[in-house]
Parts: sequence; structure tokens; C-alpha cells
Amino acid sequence: MKNFDLAIKYKLNYAEAYYNKGNCLAELGQFQKAIESYNLAIKYNPNHADAYYNKGNCLAELGQFQKAIENYNLAIKYNPNHADAYYNKGLCLGKLEQYKKAIEILIWLLSIILIMQRLIIIKEFV
Repeated sequence: MKNFDLAIKYKLNYAEAYYNKGNCLAELGQFQKAIESYNLAIKYNPNHADAYYNKGNCLAELGQFQKAIENYNLAIKYNPNHADAYYNKGLCLGKLEQYKKAIEILIWLLSIILIMQRLIIIKEFV
């Protein structure tokens, strides 16, 4: 983590350094500090889909499921193919007892995965 702090010291707007520092903090279970780092990554790169996604994961770990969903939605906005964001959004909806929405998202995601698998198989034969 010292390396990320050093990088930030020399380049205060280095979004990737804040993002990677957030990842390290999240791995250590320091979710609130990780969220602060992700917020800075987002400040300097507002389109950073993975920063929103990982911030959502930290919020979910803290039981803040609605805020997590908001961040998953932003991750999806900036990367519409972010399958993990859809999946975790579905899980959070389940935690909020919004089962119908959760099931709809998870079934939709499963159908996309199945389509992708079929396309891979077809591509192998072409």
C-alpha cells in the first residue's frame, strides 16, 4: 500500500493508484477506508466502472444494500457488459427482499451467459 501512497504523493489525481489502494484495503476488510479510496478514484475518473463496482461490494459488505445497488448501476452504466455488477445487484435486491427484481436480473444474466457459451461453441466450429 505504501507504493500507492507514494504514487499518489507525486500525482494527486492518479485514479488507478486510489483504485488499487481501495482494492488492498477491501482485501484487508477495511471497507470504509476502501470506499474512501474508491471515491477518490471516481473523483479523478468518473467513468471508472470497476471503482463503482468494488465500492458497491464494500457497501454490500457493510450491509448498505441500496447504496451498493446504486453503485452497481453506475458500474453497469459505464460498462454495460459488467456481468458481476448485474449479479451482485441481483444479490443485493434479494437481501432487500425485492425478490421479483432479483430473480428477473439473475435469469436475464443466466440467459446472456448461455448465449455467450453457445456463441463460443459455434465460433470453434467456424
